[in-house]
Amino acid sequence: MEERLEHLLLQAILKKATDIHIQIQSKQCRVFMRTIHGMIEVKSSFQDVELYTYLKFRSNLDLSISKLPQTGMFSFELPKRTLYLRFAVIETFYSKSGVLRILNLSKISELSELSDQKESVHLLKLLRNENSGLILFCGSTGSGKSTTMFTWLNSFTDKRIFTLEDPVEQYYPKLMQIQIQQKIHLSFQEGIAQLLRHDPDILCIGEIRRQSEAQSAIQCSYTGHLVVATLHADTVEKVIGRLFDLGCRPQQLKDVVSAIVIQDLAIVNGKRRAMYEIYQRNQILSLLG
Repeated sequence: MEERLEHLLLQAILKKATDIHIQIQSKQCRVFMRTIHGMIEVKSSFQDVELYTYLKFRSNLDLSISKLPQTGMFSFELPKRTLYLRFAVIETFYSKSGVLRILNLSKISELSELSDQKESVHLLKLLRNENSGLILFCGSTGSGKSTTMFTWLNSFTDKRIFTLEDPVEQYYPKLMQIQIQQKIHLSFQEGIAQLLRHDPDILCIGEIRRQSEAQSAIQCSYTGHLVVATLHADTVEKVIGRLFDLGCRPQQLKDVVSAIVIQDLAIVNGKRRAMYEIYQRNQILSLLG
């Protein structure tokens, strides 16, 4: 199984694929990879049904459970590097779906490598001077907002940075990354409480999805911490509307939001390039009235 897995991982690296999808229906197995050009099918092997079970085992998933989605993580040694992998599964009576994500595929280390917009990159670098408040990285699914946020965080050299994620999307050695794990009773609220005891300079919430996460981001900002997070919204108006929907009051946003970064992706010369709209504090205050 390890040889087949290594073969698929080397293919994924060559194609710059972030995910390997294994789909099983009635013992027929198909394998896909998500690349810059979308989903592409790769040649499957008679071993791939067994590989699916092997990946569940390596990810420490419960092999006896088939009705609930599960997610686990493990590392895999290649000849010249170690890959950190996450395997997520969903199973029904008729089919199984597994997605293997390479968490440390990206080698981007500088903000300037993400975008050709020099002024926007300069503004992102200036945001590193913020010592408190809330900075939001926003965009639609697949817009690269998480990549920008983590590249920005990874650019610090002298800060204690803790992240709370559900799940961990990419692995960054400089950051202390904590994954929500309900199995061991590490909820979002408990994770925040534990991280604050470690006196972080920057606290990162992987994605704000629920009211509890939005309110925690606001409250941590009020206590003098710099908080960064992603939010699923592709315009600044939608960002503010989404925060209102999550129970944030206008005055709270006026008090703590330091910047909102809206991002989209464009394909330039076969490469993904980030396109930014960056709203600074005075612009946000104007929008809030």
